[in-house]
Amino acid sequence: MNEAVVEEREVGSADAGKDRPNGDHFNAWRTVLFNCDCHHFNEVIQALLKAIHCSVEEAQRLAWEAHKNGRSVVYRGYFEKAELVCSVIQSSGLLAKVSQ
Repeated sequence: MNEAVVEEREVGSADAGKDRPNGDHFNAWRTVLFNCDCHHFNEVIQALLKAIHCSVEEAQRLAWEAHKNGRSVVYRGYFEKAELVCSVIQSSGLLAKVSQ
């Protein structure tokens, strides 16, 4: 996947991409995870597993990218889902934000 992004079709239920519009608004919102030296990798990985329902390998890759680059785009898609992903990550004490 490009830019370490988990898109809507990979997040949540099998019907996640069912009502996806044909247009630029689908990929308009991003959830960005920021590096934080106060958490262990395992905590970050567990938060990503819970937030974006990805594989352990993908969570490890995203955590490493945030550590190495200072940030990682962990979700791209609809605003409401980006907010939800951000909220789950933040509830684990990690730094994240939604942006366009």
